[in-house]
Amino acid sequence: MSNKSKSIQLLVVDDHPLLREGIAAIINNQTDIELVAEASNGREAIEKFRSHRPDVTLMDLQMPDMSGIDAIISIRHEFPDARIIVLTTYAGDVLAQRALKAGAQAYMLKNDVRKDLPDTIRYVHAGKKRIHSEVAAQLADHVADDVMVLNPSMGQMAVIAHPDVAPGATLGVVAFDEDYLRKNLLPSMMKSVLSSKSIVPTEDANPVMMIRPSKDANPWVTSGEWDGAKPEAERNLEYVFPGLTLAIKYQGMTVADIGTRFLRYNYIVLAALSLFMVAGIFLTYRNVSREMNLARQKSDFVANVSHELRTPLALIRLYAETLELGRLTAKEKYQEYFRIIREESERLTALINNILDFSRIDAGRKEYEFQETNLGELVHSTLDSYRFQIQQNGFGFEEHISPDLPSVKVDREAIARSLLNLINNALKYSKDDKYIAVKLYRTNSSVKLEVQDRGIGIPANEQEKIFEKFYRCGDPLVHNVKGSGLGLSLVRHIVRAHGGDVLVESAPDKGSKFTIALPLAPPSQPGNAVA
Repeated sequence: MSNKSKSIQLLVVDDHPLLREGIAAIINNQTDIELVAEASNGREAIEKFRSHRPDVTLMDLQMPDMSGIDAIISIRHEFPDARIIVLTTYAGDVLAQRALKAGAQAYMLKNDVRKDLPDTIRYVHAGKKRIHSEVAAQLADHVADDVMVLNPSMGQMAVIAHPDVAPGATLGVVAFDEDYLRKNLLPSMMKSVLSSKSIVPTEDANPVMMIRPSKDANPWVTSGEWDGAKPEAERNLEYVFPGLTLAIKYQGMTVADIGTRFLRYNYIVLAALSLFMVAGIFLTYRNVSREMNLARQKSDFVANVSHELRTPLALIRLYAETLELGRLTAKEKYQEYFRIIREESERLTALINNILDFSRIDAGRKEYEFQETNLGELVHSTLDSYRFQIQQNGFGFEEHISPDLPSVKVDREAIARSLLNLINNALKYSKDDKYIAVKLYRTNSSVKLEVQDRGIGIPANEQEKIFEKFYRCGDPLVHNVKGSGLGLSLVRHIVRAHGGDVLVESAPDKGSKFTIALPLAPPSQPGNAVA
């Protein structure tokens, strides 16, 4: 890092070392900005900020150990004047709102690093805010709608109001005419009620009704069979028609008898309906929970795959632009940048192949090409292509391949992809004890391929679920590590298509051992088979 006088002091926080190196290459060409420190996670960022007190901090959001948003909150709590720029691949408004609420002054996407990063640093250092246009458009979409308000009044009127009208203003009033009630409305309503199917059926009694003024015993309106006897039940219609009372009785049976029979009948029906409702609620809850869980897993899958696709693309673009500008002087740097572009493109190809395989499997159109294969040679060559990445991540590595293995009929590409998925999981989900062992040997009528690590392990109650599509364990490290949730599901499908199976032995904090068992004589398959 250079010693530039009166320059903007910059701290870069990102868990991807290649991206940090690319940013450093951009900053080194700026005369007024100096990169003073780098960090790979939130906790390290807080310590580096305390040590260097940078003018501007460049912060990634998704990082292991502590997320970028938590780091922003901690830094701003301790240093309220801290100026922080979020640099991420996520364009969603939810994360942007959380980051800006936590105290970030700018929100950038990694695709625009080469074009906008230096100017954004200067903007934030000058006390200004800057948000990517795509994110700003999503944040602006939240608007509120007007509402209509209906206020009922007492008696026979209703008052209607609207937010655009002054408080207390009346738009309309509804009232009822007495003559119309007696001659038209009430007789029609009574006839409709008595002929309705909602009336309790009885074999020896028919209901009769009458409506009278509350202060007068003489009927206003009666049904045709009303005999003038005392009613068995009366109810005031105060809230609908003030001053009127409804009276009812049954001919040949008292209301109490009918009520007892009705209650008994209703209790039986209610008990049956309750049983059906409880069963229905349980089934609905189970189905909704399953669908919500699947929807959440698919949403996580889309977000993770999106990030996994954008990161190598952003790196390829960054290093390609640097090479295009011709600013490198050392030949070794050229070779290093070419190697990085090749490795990131291979990583991108592997991810796309996984997604395409998953799509074909889901549609029942995945084809396998079985051919006689020397498994020892296939496993060794596959591990050789991945050995540099294993060693670069600081892992101890052991390879044990039995020399007396017979040829087995398999799809070479599918078995190699299964092995790489297991190796990749071991790389991602190991903490301090970094160790991977691969063992290939024969047992009776099968060949077994083992991949063992000393990582975080898997609880017993999740060891079957990890083979489901989109499923990811509940360990916090798993959710801090980016992934699609498809790898183990693909491994199981591939192995079972070969007539074998994949097993797991694991315990939390004790590591995991995955075993692929392939039969020496798989079910007879043509040259190509669909699974």
